[in-house]
Amino acid sequence: MSSRHRIPNALLLLLALLTDSLPHLQAASGRSLPARFSRDQLGGGAVHPSLKRPTLLTFHGFVEDAQGRQPIILHVLIKAKRLSDGSFSVRAVSYAERVSLQSNEQFAPNPTRMEMFLEYQAGADQPWQSLQLMMLGMLIAQGPFVQQVQVPLGVNVKNLRLRVLDWPIFHTVDLHKLAMNGLHGQYMKLDGPFQHGVVISDIHGIETTAAAQLLASHMAHHLALGFEQYVVYTRGPEIFEALVGNSVTANYIQAGLLQLVTMESLQVPSYDDTRTDKAYPFHQSYDSMKLIAYNHASLMFWGDRFRLAVLDPDEFWSSHQSHSQVSTWFDTCFPYADLIMSTRVEVVCNDCPLNGGTELSYLQQHWDESNPTGVLEHWSKVVTFSQDPKSMFWPDKVSQVWLHRPNLLPGSHSVLVTIDETQREVVHADSCVYVVHMYNLFKHRIPNDMTSVYNPLRWLVQ
Repeated sequence: MSSRHRIPNALLLLLALLTDSLPHLQAASGRSLPARFSRDQLGGGAVHPSLKRPTLLTFHGFVEDAQGRQPIILHVLIKAKRLSDGSFSVRAVSYAERVSLQSNEQFAPNPTRMEMFLEYQAGADQPWQSLQLMMLGMLIAQGPFVQQVQVPLGVNVKNLRLRVLDWPIFHTVDLHKLAMNGLHGQYMKLDGPFQHGVVISDIHGIETTAAAQLLASHMAHHLALGFEQYVVYTRGPEIFEALVGNSVTANYIQAGLLQLVTMESLQVPSYDDTRTDKAYPFHQSYDSMKLIAYNHASLMFWGDRFRLAVLDPDEFWSSHQSHSQVSTWFDTCFPYADLIMSTRVEVVCNDCPLNGGTELSYLQQHWDESNPTGVLEHWSKVVTFSQDPKSMFWPDKVSQVWLHRPNLLPGSHSVLVTIDETQREVVHADSCVYVVHMYNLFKHRIPNDMTSVYNPLRWLVQ
C-alpha cells in the first residue's frame, strides 16, 4: 500500500533535526569538543565494535570476454558465518581488473564465466570434492560479483581450498578462522535489534581540510538520527591526515564510530582514480572505486544484524520529527522492508555570495567545531528533485550493490519513497524519511532569481 501527502519545507525539517537533536555535541565550555566522547554521548549507549574486515585473497588467471581470452587479476573478499546447527554460510565478493588498461578500456573486464568453488576431502586419501558458490543476482555484469554457499555438517572446514574456474592456483581457507572476523562473533546473528551504519566512498578529490569538516557535519547529523557506525573509503595519506587532524572526526575515530578503509588495502590500483583532472580515463558507467567500496562494506556487515546506508558526502538522510530515529523508519514506517530507497530533495546555499568561490568554500569559512551542523542551516533553498534514489538496506537480503541501489534477493521486500514532480507530493511517507542533497556544493552559487526555471517547485520554499 502507499499513501500520498504533501511534504512540508524539507529544509526546515532538516534544520529542526540538526539543531534540536544534537545538544550532546555542543562543547561543554569554550569552542572545543571534549577529548573523547563516551559511548552514551554518541549513539545512545550502543555497542560499537571494532570492525573486522573480510579476508582478501588474490588470484591471477585468464577469462573470456567480448575481446577474447585475456589475463586478469581477481581479488576475492571472503567471509564465513556459523549457523545455529554448526554448519557454515560463506559469502564472497570478487572484483577483477585488467592486467593492463588501455585508454579506451574500463577498469574491469566483462567475463562470460566466473565460477568459484570450495573443495574438501572426506578423508586424507579421498579425492577432492567441490561445492560451488552460487552467483547471486547482478545489476552490472562487470561485477563486483557476489557468490554464496552453505557448507554442510561433516565437511572438514579447517582445510578447504578456494578455486576459481579451472585455474591451477588455489587458496587454503579455514572457516572457523574466517567466522571469527564477524562483528559479533562467529555465529550468524539472525534476531535482535539492528544497528545502522553509513558508508561513504567518494571523499577523494575534495580539498582535504574541507572534506574533513564536511564529514564531521555529515556524521554529527546522522549520529543524531541513531546511526552508530561510519565506514569511509579513502585514497592516499592526505585525507587520512586531515581526518585525524580535525578535532571532531578525530574524536569519532577514537570512539570507534569512524572506520577508515584505504583503497590501497583493497588493492584497487591508482589508475582507477576517476577524476577529470587526472591523466586516467573517466568511465562514468563503471565507477570501480565506489562499487568495490560499497560491496566491501556490504560484506563486512553481512550476517551481523546491521543495516547500511550508502551516501555521498553531500547527501543526508532526513526525517520528520515524529520519526527522528533511523530504527523507526523500519520498525514503524516500513516494518516489512529490507531495503528503503528514496529520491532526493535538491537544496542550494541561499546565503553564499555569487562571486565568493564554491559553496564548499563557504561551508569551510563558516564551519564551527563546537557546532558542526550549524553551517548546514545556510542550505535552505529547495530548487528541484532528483528521481535517482539512494538506499539503505540489510546486507543479508541483497547481493550486488550498484552505485545507488543494491540488487534485492528473492523473497526480500523493498519500498521506494518518491517525489512526484507534477503533483508535488511524496509517495509512501512524507511523515517518515527522505534524502536531502546539497545540489551545488562543489560549484559556484546559483543566482537568486530562479523563477523562470524552478517556479513550479517554489511551493517548498518558505
